[in-house]
Amino acid sequence: MVAFLLSGCAQDKGTRAKTFQWAGEGGANKIAIVPFQKMVSLDPSVTHLRCPLSGAVLETCESEINSEKIVEKIFAKKLKAYRRYVIIPQERVRGIYKRISAESFKVSPVDLFKKVGDELEADWVATGYVFCYKDRKGFSYSVKRPASVTFCVHLFRVDDGELVWRKIFDKTQTSLMENLLDVSSFVKGGGGWLTAEELAELGVDKILKTFPGL
Repeated sequence: MVAFLLSGCAQDKGTRAKTFQWAGEGGANKIAIVPFQKMVSLDPSVTHLRCPLSGAVLETCESEINSEKIVEKIFAKKLKAYRRYVIIPQERVRGIYKRISAESFKVSPVDLFKKVGDELEADWVATGYVFCYKDRKGFSYSVKRPASVTFCVHLFRVDDGELVWRKIFDKTQTSLMENLLDVSSFVKGGGGWLTAEELAELGVDKILKTFPGL
């Protein structure tokens, strides 16, 4: 029963993955993490947006400032810690992405990422979209509003632009009284209500469990 309860972590939705071949130690494992984007609706009545890459429709919210940079930083840090990929420095990726995207107005996102990967001599390109990043209102022991985080991450092969992996994390923390399967969120959060950043870290940990080669 304890094992069952602890497995009830944040849910992810719409996961799809295509064939991936791990190149092995010393193989083609150089990866560029393209800047994550925040999905924002200009119309207040629109509460759901479509992912530009996968087509998945996810609920949005009025996210915190720089939320996309926060999730990107967490993802890059945790992926780097596995030491299975050579992570191209973020500043270099950001500079090349900014230049190429400014020059490529009518290019599809996949073609844009492929151009960036080619110039960086990367084998893989990872990128993500943040749909909701709303912090809790309250404290770890009591909240008026819990934290809510929704993001998706994609991995492309640079050679042919093939999408080989994607994962969605979509979570609003609930109380144990509301959902007993949410006990792991409270255990990992020290028995309290998580901040949006803590919830995002939990989400990145979860999706990386299925990341190719890890």
